[in-house]
Amino acid sequence: MISKIKKPIRNLLIFSFAATCLLTMSCQKQKSDLNLFDLRCEYLSNPLGINNVNPGLSWKITSNKNGTSQSAYQLLVASKSTLLTEQNADLWNSGKVSSSTSLLVSYNGKQLASRSLVYWKVRIWDETGNVSDWSEVAAFSVGLLEK
Repeated sequence: MISKIKKPIRNLLIFSFAATCLLTMSCQKQKSDLNLFDLRCEYLSNPLGINNVNPGLSWKITSNKNGTSQSAYQLLVASKSTLLTEQNADLWNSGKVSSSTSLLVSYNGKQLASRSLVYWKVRIWDETGNVSDWSEVAAFSVGLLEK
């Protein structure tokens, strides 16, 4: 079909298609090579029985690109690991928070009760707006808070 179109028009169509593809790809935020690891709650890996209902959550970042820095993060916190989606996180979805902080970010979701088992994960954005994949799931539990 395209071979029957006159050459100048065909070249214009091909150029327009290529330009549209390039523009579309350049406007999309791409996933980066950011990796999150060593998720911690109150400096501990998956602690049991913490005595803090607003614990500090921390993570570390790796990247193949020198000078990478975090410009924002999003935390999802839920009572079951299967609820860790943006639509279903029943304890807290921080939304995108503009911050370079990745150490002791204070839990700011629903009130946690004694013996709560809590699951969480995080993703970040780098300085150019690229977003990481979600981290692995981490967990912590709350100990007895009262007699």
